Amino acid sequence: MRFSRSDCDQGCIDNHLNAWCNMVMPNSFRAKIAEAQCGRLVGKGPNVSGAVGVLMKQTKAYQLQVQQRTLWVRANGVSTLLVAADYQKDFKAAAKVLLGDDWAVVVDMRLWQVSPHQVFDLFKAVVSWSYANGLKQVEVIKPADPLLLWQYLKATDVQQPADVVRNFVDDEETARLHLQAAGYLTEKNLTAWQY
Repeated sequence: MRFSRSDCDQGCIDNHLNAWCNMVMPNSFRAKIAEAQCGRLVGKGPNVSGAVGVLMKQTKAYQLQVQQRTLWVRANGVSTLLVAADYQKDFKAAAKVLLGDDWAVVVDMRLWQVSPHQVFDLFKAVVSWSYANGLKQVEVIKPADPLLLWQYLKATDVQQPADVVRNFVDDEETARLHLQAAGYLTEKNLTAWQY
């Protein structure tokens, strides 16, 4: 079903939305969809959960956060070609504040899901760029599934400089301790993710 705003008035768009919802959504979600109007939620705050929030607000399959001399990366879900291209751009933008000195990255793979091999070249490009721009320590928080760890290794399989340290750890605390020992983090009570 294709339409554009220029082809329809608001009533026409609402009819298309309702028809689409009736085709693909179970009854329990239809009531929530009815709360949506013109791409925004009616009578709800910004933190709406449930089907409406999922339909109306798309979240990225990754999070990036810089703390001191460390870039924290959390992978969430499947990485598609579009996601990988966005990640490549966003990663470089986030890392820009770290350039000019040695820096570290923590890659939290615990929420990553199996992704198509076509994304590997984009991830390899990010890793190569990082090594060329001062990345000296990598802390990988391992996923529970060994297949995902294998995918990570394939997606980051580039020539690693001899002075780069890469550790595989089970949790954020261990990664943080490694980074504190290496001087990339200095605050003792630093939390990795700010929500």
